[in-house]
Amino acid sequence: MASTPVVCPTCATVYDALTLAPGTAFACGQCGQTLITPVPPPVIQPVSSAPVVEPVVEAIADGIAAEPTPIIEPIAPAETPLVIQPVAPAEAAPVIQPASLPQRSMAQNLARNEERSGDFSNRKRLAIGLLVVLLAVLTWAILGSSDPEPTAKDRTAAYVAGYLASEAAELRKALEFAPGGGWALSRFREDHRGLVSEADFRAGYADGLAGEEPRDGSDRIRKDRYDVGPLLDLTGGARAPKSADAAYSASTVFLACASKWRAAGARESSLAGLENESARLVLEALRLDPDHGPSRKLRGETKYDGGLKGFFGAEYLTRALLDRLQESHEEALAVAKENGGWITAESTEKIASVRDAVTPLHTAYLTMMEPPFGPAALETRRDIEAHLDEVNEKAREMAKARRVMLEKFKDSATRGIFRSSFFRTQIEDREFHVKIGKPYVVFVEVRETWDPVQVAEQDVLGPLLGLDRAFRAEYQKKYALADLDDPLAVLYLRDGESYSQYQFAGGGFSTFLNFWNAHYDAHQNLLVLNGDTRTSTRFHEAAYQLLQVYSKVDTKLQSVWFQQGIANWFAGAGRSFDKVEKRWNYTLGRLNEDAIKTLGGWLKVKQQLTLEQLLAYKPDKKATVEWKLGLGWRQELVAAQGCYLIHFLRDFDVDDEGLVKIGTDATPVIGRYRAGWERYQGFELQGVDGKPHIGKAAFMGALALDDPGFQRLAKEYDAYLEFIVRKQVLRQIQGKRLIPWHDYVNKRGEKAGTKDDDRLKKK
Repeated sequence: MASTPVVCPTCATVYDALTLAPGTAFACGQCGQTLITPVPPPVIQPVSSAPVVEPVVEAIADGIAAEPTPIIEPIAPAETPLVIQPVAPAEAAPVIQPASLPQRSMAQNLARNEERSGDFSNRKRLAIGLLVVLLAVLTWAILGSSDPEPTAKDRTAAYVAGYLASEAAELRKALEFAPGGGWALSRFREDHRGLVSEADFRAGYADGLAGEEPRDGSDRIRKDRYDVGPLLDLTGGARAPKSADAAYSASTVFLACASKWRAAGARESSLAGLENESARLVLEALRLDPDHGPSRKLRGETKYDGGLKGFFGAEYLTRALLDRLQESHEEALAVAKENGGWITAESTEKIASVRDAVTPLHTAYLTMMEPPFGPAALETRRDIEAHLDEVNEKAREMAKARRVMLEKFKDSATRGIFRSSFFRTQIEDREFHVKIGKPYVVFVEVRETWDPVQVAEQDVLGPLLGLDRAFRAEYQKKYALADLDDPLAVLYLRDGESYSQYQFAGGGFSTFLNFWNAHYDAHQNLLVLNGDTRTSTRFHEAAYQLLQVYSKVDTKLQSVWFQQGIANWFAGAGRSFDKVEKRWNYTLGRLNEDAIKTLGGWLKVKQQLTLEQLLAYKPDKKATVEWKLGLGWRQELVAAQGCYLIHFLRDFDVDDEGLVKIGTDATPVIGRYRAGWERYQGFELQGVDGKPHIGKAAFMGALALDDPGFQRLAKEYDAYLEFIVRKQVLRQIQGKRLIPWHDYVNKRGEKAGTKDDDRLKKK
């Protein structure tokens, strides 16, 4: 083993690699000071007798270089290389003199010391430093020469330390703390020197960097790798950022590490530690710069500029959604005022939630309002608003006249008339909300107890759009009808009383004696409904509007029975809810039982129209007056007979026994006259040369009938009307469908039908 260096306490000359025996005295060649070679300490035996394994010097990943065993070199006390000078009384004397050499005189020593006094303090400091180094070298020599062989447990600990250090090294690198691999190895030596093998540390470090599974598959290694405590200690430099940007950057690194650890299955406590450190750094960034945008955004905060206010006037907002918008807007403004214009993550989430609810509606509205429909819809809106202004003005005049009449007439009968609801117009005090849903522009009367947008969507647009889809499915492709770009106006009043007041104030369709509570005003293309209007009546009136806008001919020239009949046919539509589209769909061709009741009354007194009379029907002046007064019972008969003429032509057929065939949705009956009916219907909708082709001749031509054929069909039609009325009386119409005699079950659960129930009686 190499000898221990000797340092002269007087001149700090170092003597290394001495060959003298321990305890031998010799004189310093520089100053003559007597020195003694040290006696070696006792040998420390290792705990186990396993042979010493020399570490293998290798390079590992991420810049950790293999470090060889250090070599102790002589240390000079001054810049000039020190050379041990031989001190001898004669030329042949040994290089190192024994302790008995002659001493210098005191005068000589004083002179020598005075000569060296100029740099004494420097030599003193150097000597102290050299002494510290010497002690370190001695310690290393003693301990290093007696390192124990690491146990299997120690080697595992070294491997785990290296595995964890790789994670810390990556994080430090991401945080731009320079040391990297060399830092990791030096930290390992500091924490584990003399206890474990560097080779195992290096192996763990390399496996960790490469993302390899631990070599022994130990769960402890996996858990230790994701132990946040040591990792935060090793990256402690991030705790004192110098700027908001630096703090923010470090916080994102910790978040990324947390994301990586979460994917690897780390403990929640470790993930929380990383996320808490990230949150702390964000707070530090905001302490350094309260308006630091990236840090605010990382916390989920945003600047609020009052953007929700731009939606407040949107006509598509329900009352509930508008309340949410206003509440979120006011709350965000209050938070922003106290927070430098920034709103919290909670407020941001609330704003985003309500914006997500509004954005699809807004996008759909903008798409719908593109030309040509959008500009036309806005023009229609202005026209109806002007119409309502005129009605309101008339209502104000009538209210004034009513007050005059009440003052003038004293008898109770006359005063009662003017106190009636017809004269209490009140329409001038009402407001309307507009909701556009292509092709409709809907004006809904505002009342405290309902949400006008919700009413427009559910009570008006839902059914009308469903009817429009059914109309187009039935007729558009078959008769090459164009898509609608022209808007359809709808006025939806509060109730029947409000409808009567509107009628009385506005004139228009009828006088105050009109007992209907809905109508279609063809002049303004305006459908007027109210909250008390039955669905069948709504569809009846809506059918007139659809006929006018879809027909290729002037509807005033169409047959009365066709218009009235098809309106009643639409009124009998059945409905079913589409769970996918979340809307009601309507099916044409169901039975209108109100029309059957009308038929029953007229058939009972034998006052129904013949087929020839029906085809030629035009209301005379008396009928027109009755109709406008709401007393048009003959008009109801025309509508009922027209409706069941359509059913007859579409669906009528009998079997060999003379029983009327009754179909189902799955197996519908294709009537014997359907092809002819579809040709005739085309005459009404498309016309010939731009004009309706109507009347008996057109009817016979479409169905390819001669006179005997027409008479035979007329008798079958009369018998069919009796059949329909009979089935209703027998309660064999359920859910707007005919029930075959063999399927009818009475209230007692008994099969009570007979073949005669379905037999067509010959005329």
